[in-house]
Amino acid sequence: MLEFVAVVERGTFTGAARQLGVSVSHISRQIADLEARLAAQLFVRTTRQMQLTEPGRRLFKTSQPLLEDLLRAQETILETHDAIEGTIRVSLAGKYAEEQLVPLLTGFCAEHPKVSLELDISARNVDLIAEGVHLAVRMGPLETSSSLVATRLLSAQLIVLASPALLDSLPDIRSPSSLPPNRCLPLVNRPWEFVKGKHRESVKPVGRFSSNSGAAAIQAALAGIGIVNVPSYYAGTLLDAGLLVQILQDWRSVEEAIFYLVFPAGRYMPARVRRLIEYLQASVPSR
Repeated sequence: MLEFVAVVERGTFTGAARQLGVSVSHISRQIADLEARLAAQLFVRTTRQMQLTEPGRRLFKTSQPLLEDLLRAQETILETHDAIEGTIRVSLAGKYAEEQLVPLLTGFCAEHPKVSLELDISARNVDLIAEGVHLAVRMGPLETSSSLVATRLLSAQLIVLASPALLDSLPDIRSPSSLPPNRCLPLVNRPWEFVKGKHRESVKPVGRFSSNSGAAAIQAALAGIGIVNVPSYYAGTLLDAGLLVQILQDWRSVEEAIFYLVFPAGRYMPARVRRLIEYLQASVPSR
């Protein structure tokens, strides 16, 4: 039954074998034995994935909750021990996640020698359920989904940066309204909005370099092409080195870069995954 549910969740024998840490031939034998015992075909095999038949759908509907209850019962015993074990599959995307969260993940792995971490570092839209991913870190805003749960991990302030040479060529910038729109570089084509006390100002960037990447925007700012408004973690050591200058420091950007921990909803969560979530929430510094 474990093999059957894994094939349904992962869509292929190969995916199920990877999830359970067994061979593809083992999965195939188990499914064949199960179909023989039930005298029913559970899957229609296509070139890309395994599709459930009607008997397969009925079996999955009743068996998945039972297996999750059994796994929860097992976890109640395992949680009485300090050690946790098993594989955790994590999907990450973005500069902050790669540079700041990966060291935390390696630290967690070092603290728990029986835990194996599999990191997928990619900006692609990972299907957590189909690909057997336990946890993803994503930057919002996120689409509403009944199959996923998102809990806020971190928010980073956006800051306005420019090269010293560019600033020397421009009139003094004291407020957002004094920003030259043709020198402001669009990032995902959103207006820049700022607040200072009760005052609120905005500017529509129309500079000649636009991107959906903060890293690309930083490179354009270093080249003196324009002014950027990016999450603070992109600045790194560039401010200390004097390569970029932060302006409008007494104004706060309305928009924030918010990171979420995302995981499947309404599903059994292994203790090792819960422990990792708690570890990240406790370890990530607030911004």
